[in-house]
Amino acid sequence: MKKRFRIDILLALITPLTATIVYDYLYDTVHNMLLLYMSFIAIACEIPFLYENAYKNIQDRGIVSGALVSSIIAISCIFSNPMEIVSTIISIMLIISGITIRFLSKIYLGSNFSHSIKIDKQHKLVTTGIYAKIRHPAYLGTIFIILGITIAFPVEFCIAIIVLVCLFMEMRVTKEEEIMIKHFGIAYNKYILKTKRYIPYIY
Repeated sequence: MKKRFRIDILLALITPLTATIVYDYLYDTVHNMLLLYMSFIAIACEIPFLYENAYKNIQDRGIVSGALVSSIIAISCIFSNPMEIVSTIISIMLIISGITIRFLSKIYLGSNFSHSIKIDKQHKLVTTGIYAKIRHPAYLGTIFIILGITIAFPVEFCIAIIVLVCLFMEMRVTKEEEIMIKHFGIAYNKYILKTKRYIPYIY
């Protein structure tokens, strides 16, 4: 099957951040340019993985999740508070960790990776490397990135955003696992028993 570049996902990621830069320029509210720089670095690391098999009649193509994450990042950049040096260091470490985890998870999946929820005919169950202990490391990486960016928010807003992201991810992951169980059957059920969703030995 022919592969195509997911320009829709790219636009969903970049558009909110671009709007944020324009807003900050017009209203002179830039006080955390680090967040914008790190956000674009995170998105740039997604670009090599925007090639995937072209499928029709797929309900979830990943556009909603991409737009949601990027919009949260954009809102964070606009309304975040100036960060002190300690908060800045923690933010950078969390974002870099998230980027690294997401990058590695996609490398291990190889051609199996897709932003859409679907199963290819040649789809293989990957249970090695970063997938040996957790089933959805890419989502864990996303949580790290969002947490690192929203750390500039007041605590209550930071918690609210993380809860919103986690609830959305739980819905999407549940749908993904239903499809995986249907396709791989007993093999995936055994994999579930040996692993956790996001955090090794915890959940």
